[in-house]
Amino acid sequence: MTGFDGYDAKACAFDGRVIVSCNEDPDGPSEFILLYDPVPDNDSLIEELFIFNDFEGSESISTPILSPGPFVFEGNDFLGLQVGFDGILTVDDSASDWGSGDDTFFVADGLLELPGGLIGGAGDDVFTIDGGTVGGSLLGEVGDDTFAILDGEVRGDLLGGEGSDMFAVDRGTVVGRLLGEAGNDIFDISGGSVSNIEGGDGDDSVTVAGSAQVGSVIGGSGNDTFTLNGGSVFGDVFGDLGNDTFTVTGGVLLGNGDTTFGNIVGGLGNDTFTVTSGTVTGSLLGEAGEDSFNIEGGTVQGNIVGGDTDDADTISIAGGMLEGSAFGGGGNNRFTVSDGKVQGDLSGGEGNDTFLVTGGTVAGSLRGWTGEDRCPSSDFSGHLS
Repeated sequence: MTGFDGYDAKACAFDGRVIVSCNEDPDGPSEFILLYDPVPDNDSLIEELFIFNDFEGSESISTPILSPGPFVFEGNDFLGLQVGFDGILTVDDSASDWGSGDDTFFVADGLLELPGGLIGGAGDDVFTIDGGTVGGSLLGEVGDDTFAILDGEVRGDLLGGEGSDMFAVDRGTVVGRLLGEAGNDIFDISGGSVSNIEGGDGDDSVTVAGSAQVGSVIGGSGNDTFTLNGGSVFGDVFGDLGNDTFTVTGGVLLGNGDTTFGNIVGGLGNDTFTVTSGTVTGSLLGEAGEDSFNIEGGTVQGNIVGGDTDDADTISIAGGMLEGSAFGGGGNNRFTVSDGKVQGDLSGGEGNDTFLVTGGTVAGSLRGWTGEDRCPSSDFSGHLS
C-alpha cells in the first residue's frame, strides 16, 4: 500500500507481510495511523515487530506502546512500515520504555536496532530471542524478569535490575554482559556464547553446562553458587563477597590466552571448592576466610592457595590430579590426601598445621614452615620440612 500527498485511507484484510509507504517526499511531514479491532487474531498480528526504513539523513522514528485502537507513528521522514520482521527495525537513540506491567518481548528473525536500549519497566517482564539480531541492550528493571536466548544474537547487555531474575542461554550469542544486579538471580548457560556474567547483589546461582562458552563470571555480594558441569569458561570465576560455593563436575576452565589462566577465586568469605571432574587450567584461590578445598577427581593444573590471613583452611585430595602445590596460608590448616596425586608440595605456612596422607601420591614435600605442625599416622615417605 502506498499513500501520496494528502490524507489517504485504506482498509484491507491480510495474513502475511504488508509494506506500507506514505509520503514518499523525504522533506515533507508524514503520519501513519493504524486502526485495528481488539480481537485475538488482530492482537497477534499487530504485536509483531515493525520495520522502519528512513530516508538517508533523516531522524529515526520513535515507537509508542502498542494497544488496541488508534496506533500512530509520527515523523518527518517516515517511509515505510513492514509487518513480519524479516528486515531492519531502527528505534531512536533514547531508551524505549514499556512502562509498568508484565511485558512480553519476542524476536525470531531480522535485525532490531536499539541504540538506546529497550526497558521493560516495573513488572515481571519476559524477553525471548529465538533468532535474528538485537542491536542493543535489554533492561528488565524492577520485577522478576526472564531473559531466554534460544538462538540469534544480542549485541548489547541483558540487565535484570531489581528483582530475582532468570537468565537462560540455550544457543546463540550475547556479545555483552548478563547482569543480574539486585536480587537472587539465576543464570543457566547450557549452550551458545556469553561475554561475561555478573550476579550483583544477592544470592545468585550460575550454571555453565553443555557446549556453552563464557568469558568471565563474577558473583558479587551474597552467598553465590557456581556450577561448571560442561562447556568452557575462558576467564576467571570470582565469587567476590560472601560465602560462595564452587563445584566443577565437567567442562574446562581455560583462561584468556597462553599466560593468563582461568582461576576460581573465592574472595572475602568462607568459600567451598569442589572438583570431581573436568579441568581447571588455573588455580583455586580462597583469599580471605576459612576456605575448604575438595579435589575428588578431574585435574587442577595450577595451585591451591588458601590465602595469606590467619584463617584456618581445609584441603582434601581424594582423587584426581593437582599438578601444582597446595598452600594453606597463615592459619591452622589441615591437609588430607587419601587418593589421587599431588605433583607439587603441601605447604602449611605459618600456624599449627596438620598433614594426613593415607593414600594417593604426593610427589613433592610436606612443608610445615613455622608453628607446631603435625603429621600423624601418615603413609607419606617423602621429604618433610
